[in-house]
Amino acid sequence: MIRVRTTLPDGASTDRRFHEERVTIGRAPGNLLIVAANKVSSFHGQIHRRGASVYYQDLRSTNGSLHERGACRTAVDGVETVQVELLVGDRLLLGDLSEPVVVELLEVEAPEASVGTVVAQHAVAGFTGMSAITHSRFASTEKVLTAVVDLLHGLTCELDLRGTIRRIGALVLRLLDGAENVWFQLATTRAEPVICVRRVAGGVELDEQSHQMLPSNLVERLEREREALLIHDLPRDLPSASVLRSGWRSVLAAPLFHEEQAVGALVVVGRDSLPSPFSSDEIELCTLVATQTAAALYNANLHERLRQAEQRLRDENRFLRESAASSTRFDE
Repeated sequence: MIRVRTTLPDGASTDRRFHEERVTIGRAPGNLLIVAANKVSSFHGQIHRRGASVYYQDLRSTNGSLHERGACRTAVDGVETVQVELLVGDRLLLGDLSEPVVVELLEVEAPEASVGTVVAQHAVAGFTGMSAITHSRFASTEKVLTAVVDLLHGLTCELDLRGTIRRIGALVLRLLDGAENVWFQLATTRAEPVICVRRVAGGVELDEQSHQMLPSNLVERLEREREALLIHDLPRDLPSASVLRSGWRSVLAAPLFHEEQAVGALVVVGRDSLPSPFSSDEIELCTLVATQTAAALYNANLHERLRQAEQRLRDENRFLRESAASSTRFDE
């Protein structure tokens, strides 16, 4: 990802983020960064990545480009100087240098690490409501249809966060024979614990991991692309704080969206003892559960936060009363 700020000659500026490897700049509609300035060519230049480095190349524009780093300026005309490397803070002056369009590089994020081998995908958008259930390939499967509808009915009056997660996790483990455990992350920061529902003899159990998270590049991809993924062969360079282990054969992962807002992610880990724990068809089932239960998870998480805030207020109120009482006794 790169983030740039574009400032027009009239002083108007906008910040944009780009995840593409190549960002073309110019007046024409086909550019990723469209600049409405007469002195800028239709396809003026492009910013592109090469590994961890970022470069600017002038596409033989009419009025040329100027690269500015501090007090040092370099003309980039696409002929003598074809391209220059960009560092954060560098500026590009495009078009008429008396009134240029300025493109400043604000941020560069390292290339996204691999999440593993993606073998199947399923879009989340439009996969909500009862129509999604009745039109899914599992609608004719009485076991799945009954289980999902019963779960949704039970969640309508369930406000306990851990109770909600237990119900959903237990359903996933019941419907997916190849699943070993289910991870829930209801925030993209460490403020919320990652909760695991795992198989045990006679049922399921919950396990909270307050100092670990799902891999950030996986969560960001789920949220950005709004797709559930079936992934084989997790990479071996996972962060030490990741709850996922390198070498696991397969995971099903789905984003959790509530009213167009990303509220977390759900990841189902396959059994190591099975060569292929999940089929490509089961990604739709994972998507179905994630989209149908996201609202219940969001509401239960909100209720939990309100409960914790209320408890903090009670504790503070009790402390103030006790302090006031101690002060009164001291004065006497």
